[in-house]
Amino acid sequence: GHNMALDHEEQEQLAALKGWWDEHGNLVVIVAAAIAIAAAGWRGWDWYQSKQSRQASALYEMLTRAVEAGDAKTMRDASGALAVDYSRTLYASMGALVSARYYFDHRDLKGAKAQLEWVLEHSRSDDLKDLARLRLAAVLLDGKAYDDALKQLDAPHGEAYAAQYAALKGDVLVAKHESNQAKAAYQVALDKADKNDNAFRQSVQIRLEALGGIQWPCPDEAHPGELFLHSRLWAEPRIGPPAPFMPVEHDPPVDALDDVVVDSVDGNATSDATAPETGDATAPATGDATAPATAGGTDPVRDLLA
Repeated sequence: GHNMALDHEEQEQLAALKGWWDEHGNLVVIVAAAIAIAAAGWRGWDWYQSKQSRQASALYEMLTRAVEAGDAKTMRDASGALAVDYSRTLYASMGALVSARYYFDHRDLKGAKAQLEWVLEHSRSDDLKDLARLRLAAVLLDGKAYDDALKQLDAPHGEAYAAQYAALKGDVLVAKHESNQAKAAYQVALDKADKNDNAFRQSVQIRLEALGGIQWPCPDEAHPGELFLHSRLWAEPRIGPPAPFMPVEHDPPVDALDDVVVDSVDGNATSDATAPETGDATAPATGDATAPATAGGTDPVRDLLA
């Protein structure tokens, strides 16, 4: 009787399983087939991508060798094949960058511009796009298209290229005779540059110093810098609060004063009867605390402002 009960229970389970299969069996088959097809498709796509990469790599190598040999025709053929048949690969973008450099070196600015614009439009790499935009701005600068160059340099770009973008922006602004803005751009380049990139930093510093440098204080990137400290106090009307002055106790000089008199007109010193007999009428003047700070009665602050 116990075995019969088990047989009856098993029969019920088989019946339930048969009913579920009748209801969902087709769906299970479809899902299994889809998984198998997807797996096969992925393997096929992976094989196709690998094949594309190998073929693109061979074309890129052909292109670089052609550039080294100065073979313009082979370079153009390889570059065109990469752009048409392998545009989704990084080799196509790298090939366009190499071609652009070749065209630029041979003074074909139109050809260089076309290659760089292709990278900006088709490349899947943000790094290569940033590099292409930087080089395109340099091409536009060489072609005296200054405003177009600035548009490229003001476009969003990776932080890794910030110093190079700022330095080239300074070059463009110099070409536009906008020295103050160029100084600010060069200063940004120095601030963004790698501390260990001495060659780049020195190059930017030389360009900055050629413009007279930036006077401190310089409150923002667009500010040309101040001629002297606290220049706001000389503005009419004065900008901001007056300069604070603090009273201090008088501390007499350590060195004793003599009786040398300073001639404030020509700076020559003369001695009276009590002065040391040195016999030198041009001895340094050290004794008159009310004498001007510089020879000839000049005021260094007024000289700076003149």
